[in-house]
Amino acid sequence: MKAIKLFLCLFISLFVFGCEEGTEYKYFEIKDESVLNQTVYLGDTQAPAPIEFMASGAWTSKVEYSTLDSATGRADESSNGWITLDPSSGESAGNYSVKIYLDPDKGKNVYRAVISFICNGETLEVTLENNHSYNPGDSDDVNDPEKIEAAKEELSSGFLSSSIHEVFDQLDKDYSTPESRKSLSSSSKQLEDLWYGAYDAINTCNLLLTACGTDLVDEQEINEIMANSHFYRALFHFYLASVFGDVPVQTEYPLILKPSRSSINEVMEFVMNEMEESIQLLPKYDWNYLEARFVHVLASVTRNNSFASPDIIDYLKSIVDEGDKFFDSNMDGIINSDDSPMVVQAYLLLAYAECENDNLNSSMELMNYLAEKLNDDNFRLEIAITPETIKEKIRSILSSDRGAGIKYLVNRFIFDYNWDYTMYLPLPMKALADNENLTQNAGW
Repeated sequence: MKAIKLFLCLFISLFVFGCEEGTEYKYFEIKDESVLNQTVYLGDTQAPAPIEFMASGAWTSKVEYSTLDSATGRADESSNGWITLDPSSGESAGNYSVKIYLDPDKGKNVYRAVISFICNGETLEVTLENNHSYNPGDSDDVNDPEKIEAAKEELSSGFLSSSIHEVFDQLDKDYSTPESRKSLSSSSKQLEDLWYGAYDAINTCNLLLTACGTDLVDEQEINEIMANSHFYRALFHFYLASVFGDVPVQTEYPLILKPSRSSINEVMEFVMNEMEESIQLLPKYDWNYLEARFVHVLASVTRNNSFASPDIIDYLKSIVDEGDKFFDSNMDGIINSDDSPMVVQAYLLLAYAECENDNLNSSMELMNYLAEKLNDDNFRLEIAITPETIKEKIRSILSSDRGAGIKYLVNRFIFDYNWDYTMYLPLPMKALADNENLTQNAGW
């Protein structure tokens, strides 16, 4: 009889306090131990799952924060209040379901929080990782009609609802010289916006490329979606590598949360291959078709460290041959500075490369054609002129608004500045905090 009573006591103890195999708590029973480690993302107002437990008595709670700029890794006043628990305590034993609410504004400087539930001196800890990137999604999203439709809308708009293009152009305009770059730091909001915005858009492209193998994408849509998904995925990787150098290449949906960096040459090879995929699928008279060819050139320039290699000259010639009809990009019947500078840039880069290779007549023909097409004598060249004079004129034009979006590349490969550690900008502080596999660029 004593043996039976002992067995029953042990059984009851295990039932009340033991819950699942591997649980070491005496005064808590956890229904699902997976909720003890959760990740939240940019803009989230609630943690993914509540904390459900049975407590053997009254309990309280506290929250401790790790911040991006705290030497101790503990909370300061600015980080208090990111997390609100409902309920935050219990007056008696029983079952509880604690919801974790978040204030995104107060969590901007927090990368981790530890929530402690305390009962009879024992602590149950829940770790909340604050990932400052967008939610990478779930593999099941590929079968979600609403998410696929939203992704299609983003793609068809050219991701204009985001600020990625504007942020990149502004960075290129404001920080295209070594001296200007020294004023930036890894806490820059611009760098953060480019990093997270670009990878969020890349994730959307990855989702659509994956969805092209499902019933949610009509057969007549597949080529267009694939062409533009490859194009924008390449473009945003190009933006990232142009600014940060070595960056992770992300081709899966959902994104790998803690990827390692690829070398800039590997990234540019990826960009070139993606643009080739896009070029094969895009209509020849589509604007993205021409831009895909141009970004292919810029990636090749970065990889080869020159504007003047034979392959690049051939590619620029093909753009110029096909690009005449694209001068009036806003279709207002007038060719002026309101139009995209890309075609003009292709002419200027080809003229510079031809001059570098001593093909002065070809360089002059290109420049004089631009003068006539744009009705702008600033491009015009006289017959008796030296190679250096031609190159100086091209450098001067590309230093103006005509060089929008490629100022850094022009300064790097044409002006040949001494970049020192400012060749690439620092990775955002938050990206480094989110991913221990990333390392900061040298010198920053």
